[in-house]
Amino acid sequence: MYSKFGLMHEARFLFDKLPFRNVVTWTSLMEAYAEHGLYGKALRCFQQMQSDGVLPNRVTYLCVLKACCNPMLIVRGRELHSEIILRGFEGDSMIAGALVDMYAKCGSSTEAHFLFNKLPDQTVISWTALIAGYIKHEQNEEAFDLFEQMRSRGILPEEATYLYILKACGNRTDLELGQIIHMELVCRGIDRNGRVGAAIVYLYSKNSSLAEAQYVFDSLPSKDSASWQVLMRGFAEQRLCNATFNLLQRMETEGVPSTISIFIMCLEACKCTSLKSKVYDMHLQILKKGFESDPSIGHRLLDIYVFHGCFKEAKAVFDRLPYSDSSEWSTFVSDLC
Repeated sequence: MYSKFGLMHEARFLFDKLPFRNVVTWTSLMEAYAEHGLYGKALRCFQQMQSDGVLPNRVTYLCVLKACCNPMLIVRGRELHSEIILRGFEGDSMIAGALVDMYAKCGSSTEAHFLFNKLPDQTVISWTALIAGYIKHEQNEEAFDLFEQMRSRGILPEEATYLYILKACGNRTDLELGQIIHMELVCRGIDRNGRVGAAIVYLYSKNSSLAEAQYVFDSLPSKDSASWQVLMRGFAEQRLCNATFNLLQRMETEGVPSTISIFIMCLEACKCTSLKSKVYDMHLQILKKGFESDPSIGHRLLDIYVFHGCFKEAKAVFDRLPYSDSSEWSTFVSDLC
């Protein structure tokens, strides 16, 4: 119960009080750690379980493989793979798919592809895992090839597959392929789903097709924070200051909470305006939200004020930053000027 609400300290406290701990209770704790991104603790749990003489089952291995989906843990993942082979679990379709996912996310595409080709049943989940791994490590061409192979074999992409491919189209600025995918999504009636809609906005924004990005954004029945942020980033990157500020105002009007990331993008857009009043307005909104003490916001405010020659305002921001040191001020200004 505690683990479902993220209260991992309480969950571990109760676990340690159990008079008898079997593979089910150990695995439940590992799953909870992994679900909350505490992968190091999940792996330590796995080691403790084995030290207690408890043998892992297939669910345990699935959980620990998920915890190893990090390039820093590739060695541990390979050790786990060897153990899985020795225990005779490699033939399990779920574990085989999890191994593909682990190697793909760790950037070991050769091992991921080798295992993928050995899968007796190449499901859309395993295809998507391999595609996602290639895209995560910027091997976009390989991902596109896999996507075409998957479709040629009659396997219908799922929403997650489209999300990765749209991201790759944006990364590679491949508008033509992205438009084809967009039309396919329209035909399947899933182009306005929350995450898919945001991914389409991202595609057009990254390809500098901001009119199309705005059109898709406006047509979304519900707009999550990701879609607002993606469109605003597109405006800010193209130095469309007024469009960026207008979108922020629209967010406020529609009651969408502004985040630190949103204000960072707006501050970047402030560099392209000669109107210092825009900078002051933005700073005032940041103060109202209580974001000025955030280091990312504070340093960008400094940058903007110095950029506009407002050294008095910049110094005031600098002095309010946590851990600011007056001896660093002259160095900071000289670096920017």
